[in-house]
Amino acid sequence: MTATAQTPLYPADLPLVDARKRYFEANGFDDEGGSEDGGGYDDETVRLIFLGRTLTVPNPKSRRDALVYHDLHHVLTGYGTDLPGEVEVGAWELATGCGRYKAAWVLNATIFAVGLWRWPRRARAAFIWGRSTANLYGRAIAPLLERRLAELREELAIEVDAGARARVVEGAGLGPRLAFWLAAVLVQLPVLAMLSMVGVALARALT
Repeated sequence: MTATAQTPLYPADLPLVDARKRYFEANGFDDEGGSEDGGGYDDETVRLIFLGRTLTVPNPKSRRDALVYHDLHHVLTGYGTDLPGEVEVGAWELATGCGRYKAAWVLNATIFAVGLWRWPRRARAAFIWGRSTANLYGRAIAPLLERRLAELREELAIEVDAGARARVVEGAGLGPRLAFWLAAVLVQLPVLAMLSMVGVALARALT
């Protein structure tokens, strides 16, 4: 989800359910992760502004199911909900894997592709760091909400200290680096395909 506020770092002994509540409040979301424009866990539509126009688009169940985990990942990692923060958490989720949540794969690949052009270092760092961690996708939500942040972060190998994260990225081996480049190429393929079709069309028009 997108908002202007940054995700604060929460006390380590805070239960996840309370940390999520603070996250909602800090970003102006309701108790179901939505806003006055919809887009929450139970909302079937969401209003977006595109080229100065307000559009109401579907908020499919696949996205709503993934969003529950996505919000918790913001809380656990501390990544913000502005666009650079969404790039980072999207890159991190791609690196850790989105399981059966197809909407998460698609949305994260899209924001990752954007980030590679606009914030390449942040996208790269979040992805490579993510290769050494795990996420919550596919796990039962209710039991997770009762657990404390420190416990979950330790279990998932999520380090909130920026310096520690940087050291993990700097010391990453060949595997995580190759995984990053492979992912970077794959998410750009639709763009490259489109450019190729435009190029072919122009070439034909000029001959």
